[in-house]
Amino acid sequence: MCAAELTEAPGQVTGRQLHFVIVGAGLGGLTAAIALRRAGQRVTVLEQSQLAREHGAAIGVPPNANGLLHHLGIDPAAAGAVELKLVTGYDKSGGSVARPDMSTLGRGWQHPYLLARRVDLHSQLKSAATSRDGVGTPVDLRTNSRVVTVDPEAATVTLVDGRSIAADVVIGADGVHSVTRRALTAVTPYPSGKSAYRFLLRRSDALRDPIVRATLNHEGEFVFWFDSDRRVVLYPTRNNEIWNLVCIHPDRQWDEEEDVWNKSGLLEDLLSAYDGFDECALALMRLADETTLKIWRLMDMDPVPAWCSQRLTLLGDAAHPFLPYQGQGGAQAMEDAVSLGILFPVGVDCSEIVPRLLLYQECRKARAEKVQELTRIAGDDTVSPTDEKLTTITTIQQYICNYDERENSRKQLLQWMKAREAI
Repeated sequence: MCAAELTEAPGQVTGRQLHFVIVGAGLGGLTAAIALRRAGQRVTVLEQSQLAREHGAAIGVPPNANGLLHHLGIDPAAAGAVELKLVTGYDKSGGSVARPDMSTLGRGWQHPYLLARRVDLHSQLKSAATSRDGVGTPVDLRTNSRVVTVDPEAATVTLVDGRSIAADVVIGADGVHSVTRRALTAVTPYPSGKSAYRFLLRRSDALRDPIVRATLNHEGEFVFWFDSDRRVVLYPTRNNEIWNLVCIHPDRQWDEEEDVWNKSGLLEDLLSAYDGFDECALALMRLADETTLKIWRLMDMDPVPAWCSQRLTLLGDAAHPFLPYQGQGGAQAMEDAVSLGILFPVGVDCSEIVPRLLLYQECRKARAEKVQELTRIAGDDTVSPTDEKLTTITTIQQYICNYDERENSRKQLLQWMKAREAI
């Protein structure tokens, strides 16, 4: 039974309010919480952790996501996110292979491409969701709340301690190893064949090395070294003071019991994986602090047949986990989130929950899966970083970034409402 209630508190959007329970307080889950809060809905977010650990050092905020965040009142640049101003590519040996003109690369972008420290962006989202200031009812964020089962028909979740929480809508935003997904499908993620080391360096420390200083001397510069089956990516974050490095390479065998998401890495193994690479890239790797060096297996997944069942739907990696080659994992989750906020304004009747969730799937599923496939193409192994390959990657980037999910969802909602009126 629908638990909709009338909201009348000052500063709130008044009308019949639905209760959304979001499982997972990652970037996608919190963005959805903000979008639904601003739409006038009541939101509870359940997070299994204490939000005390950082998973993922930095993250790209491409134009298709940056515009959505600004619409929600969030400016990543205010928390130190750096604008992408230059892209420089090298082959394995350090030979220059790419320096695209940013005025050409960014043609059609409505917003800057930003490079953020993940924990900074997460803190902004958490504050916007839970603050007493702003539009709508503050989000009820509950940590140490691990969900173990979901009932899509009743829109109820059960926690590990046996407690149940009822809602009008449940949104599964619980990541690549989603529990909520199990209520919809037997599809599960699988290893992509690649793993990645990640670590952070202070820019000022790294520039003490003369080889590094001679190669990397531009602010806002995104740099990559490109071999047939492995890559090194470097980009600045937090006011150009921190460099984020990601080193993608062929996978190795893992023991099943190993934590392959946030496993500690060995500097010796990192250097061995990139033996023969450009000396600048190796110099950066040697500066890595082994106590914070992490390695994770890159997971992929076949399309989920349906994102929705009754009053349950999926969002972000729970529905469509991304490989990192186009920096779209977080961005696509944010597109999902904003779509839900548009499709569920305050006042929506309980009888419209199921059809509107199906409309959300229609708005988002084809787009997310196409971006997934384009990301795989961008990440395919190649004999060498040819002009053709780099042109393909640039074309993919243009298609992905020149997109506005607000416009798409609004258009599809209007068409849906007109079609219903005509019945």
